Amino acid sequence: HLQAGKLEGGALRPGSRVVLVPGVPGCGPGTPATVKCVEVDGCVARVARAGDAAEVALAGSGVDLSAVPSGAVLCHADFPAPLVTRFEARVVVLDAPVPLLRGAQVTLHAHSAREAGSVTALVALLDAKTGETARVRPRCLARGQTGVVEVTAGRSMVLEEYADYRSLGRVALREGGRTVAVGIVTRLIE
Repeated sequence: HLQAGKLEGGALRPGSRVVLVPGVPGCGPGTPATVKCVEVDGCVARVARAGDAAEVALAGSGVDLSAVPSGAVLCHADFPAPLVTRFEARVVVLDAPVPLLRGAQVTLHAHSAREAGSVTALVALLDAKTGETARVRPRCLARGQTGVVEVTAGRSMVLEEYADYRSLGRVALREGGRTVAVGIVTRLIE
């Protein structure tokens, strides 16, 4: 069974020891596996590099790797990606019908992961020109405003701070089928 995805960093070759984060259900937070085969553009390859859309066949010890959850990330076995449920993000509010409020129920989108969550705190309203804090703990963030929000996901998801790993540090907040805010992860809380 092949798993498909985009290689965001590094290289992948047959024999590589990897770990799936968040892992296959019932196997804990990280599922170890070994790469059996790599395909790039539908052809068997000796190596896949960052930027390649690749398919990999994985071998795991007694694990059903066909049950890999959407949004799982394949990492080097010695450097697994962090799993978080709470994080801070600097976001810009888009053309939302109502302002972004504390307690808003949203769907979080980050790389290929999608998870239900909520805005647990409005940390700061930022000045659009300077990026400096204009107001601490604002009541709401209106259309076009930029701010720092704390978000809590319903389940753990793989995220990195944007400054450390750009492709795993971008988020979108959606509500009722509309994207209400987009931004970058600035701090992982838990």
